[in-house]
Amino acid sequence: MQIFADGIRNTVGIAIDANDDMWGVDIGATRLFREDLGGDIQHVAPAIELNRFLESNRGRHYGYPWCFSTDVFGDYPKGTQFAWPLDEGAQTDEWCRNVQNVSDP
Repeated sequence: MQIFADGIRNTVGIAIDANDDMWGVDIGATRLFREDLGGDIQHVAPAIELNRFLESNRGRHYGYPWCFSTDVFGDYPKGTQFAWPLDEGAQTDEWCRNVQNVSDP
């Protein structure tokens, strides 16, 4: 056995499209409070993610539990990654924006 995708959160739907690509929908983050981003941001920042799991990305880390994606949030583009506030100091926003695979703890 091997890990195909890691760091996904509460995938509630998985489907295979006509090109045999696998897609999954993840529920957005909860309990988000970061003073530097305006305090309680759980109702304005988390995105419900639609991930495309390509064979070429086998083993990729998608961020959870260290990172979350934004939807529409301030001046940040949709999909911007931020460090999860519950593990403050464990990872940085910069690390989250560059995370690529499961070997990056």
